Amino acid sequence: MEFIEAVKTGDSQKSIYMLEEHLKHNETDSEGWRMLGFMLQENDQDQQSCTALLQSIKHNPSDLHSLLQLGVSCTNILDEVHAMKYLWTWLSKNPSLYQHAGNNPILEEKLLADDWKIEEIKGITDDLIQKFEQAKTTNPQDIDLLTSLGVLYFIKREYQSAVEHFQETLNIDPNNYLLWNKFGAAIAHLGQNEVAQQAYYKALDNKPNYVRAWVNLAMAHGSNRDYQNSVNFYLNALALNPEANHIWSYLESSFICSEDIDKIPMLRNKDVTVFSGMYDIINAKEMPVPENSSYLSMTEKYHLKDKAENWVNKFNKGNSDDINKGSPDDYMQGEYIAEN
Repeated sequence: MEFIEAVKTGDSQKSIYMLEEHLKHNETDSEGWRMLGFMLQENDQDQQSCTALLQSIKHNPSDLHSLLQLGVSCTNILDEVHAMKYLWTWLSKNPSLYQHAGNNPILEEKLLADDWKIEEIKGITDDLIQKFEQAKTTNPQDIDLLTSLGVLYFIKREYQSAVEHFQETLNIDPNNYLLWNKFGAAIAHLGQNEVAQQAYYKALDNKPNYVRAWVNLAMAHGSNRDYQNSVNFYLNALALNPEANHIWSYLESSFICSEDIDKIPMLRNKDVTVFSGMYDIINAKEMPVPENSSYLSMTEKYHLKDKAENWVNKFNKGNSDDINKGSPDDYMQGEYIAEN
């Protein structure tokens, strides 16, 4: 399967493997790093996503998509200061919004400090929200801007405002699986787990093999003490990304919470198939191809934008031999989880 087909069918495992192989030989390919970072993010691997996206902006400092997604991934790994840094940089480099950026509210020499006071972070968040709200007055339909505001309110723990901004984005793009997931995560923090579950289902309607939505769905059911479904959804996520060690840990926690500890030894080999017959586990190879037009347009926007055909042709020509030597199972993936 060529790379472009792997992406369009939503085959994240194959796409990630192929990108990994490509970047071994094309380390300065900023677009390749951006695509890898975005796919890792969808695969619920934010720490690895940050690494790839940082490589993307290293080679193309003005890549708006990488900057925005860095803001999201850094939020998920609870690195809120860096999240705000990248969101401000996104604003400052945006050709239609830069006039609202003003001065950088985060001093470079303080970025790696470990003694941030709550008041300092709150002050930065308030400053950025004011800048982004100002930008919104002239760009009320900009989905990326509204998404950034939702993330900033999420960082500030003003979840109702985050929900409202994600709702605004969904009014503009109602089939956007990423936005449904963010909306679900924000409303879950308001204790509305049933609504969050429906949001995650909407995300999966548009991209059935969206690992992050499966994980968040499991979390939402776990919050309602519905551990049977929580376990089932974690297993579905693992069927799609079996190397995600953090999801195995959450699955073990669900067994403990449900007092189903006799199943914990079955986790030893990290093999989803041992639970076949006990749970309704999806078959990753039989997942439907995402046919929704929103998914395809977002594929163009995030994965295949900017001279994509030239990039893919170069990719297929330069790496076909290496790709054919391996399999997606050989690609060891990392670990991290966040509900956003």
